[in-house]
Amino acid sequence: MLAGYGAARLAERLPSARSRRAVLTAIGMLMLIEYASTPLPLWAAPRHPPEAYADLVRDAGDGPTSVIFEFPTGAMEDPEYLYYSTFHWQYLVNGYSGFFPPSYRRS
Repeated sequence: MLAGYGAARLAERLPSARSRRAVLTAIGMLMLIEYASTPLPLWAAPRHPPEAYADLVRDAGDGPTSVIFEFPTGAMEDPEYLYYSTFHWQYLVNGYSGFFPPSYRRS
């Protein structure tokens, strides 16, 4: 609604109807460009874990919980490792948050 008031205010300052139409058309085109959505590439989560995780669960048995550090480390791999952790429920050194160490950005 505020954008409409702003556009009306801009249009009323222009001297001719032709320039008003041109400005409002340009604003409309900019809005269409702004609101154009492009699909994001999504990761297709596998239904079964890789074999390494099955081995981990088998080897752990009824023993204590272990701590796992997934390699390679990076901003793009951490969500995948967290997903895989639902198959083995062991603690992870890797995590996922809004903080990325400077070393993640260097690679």
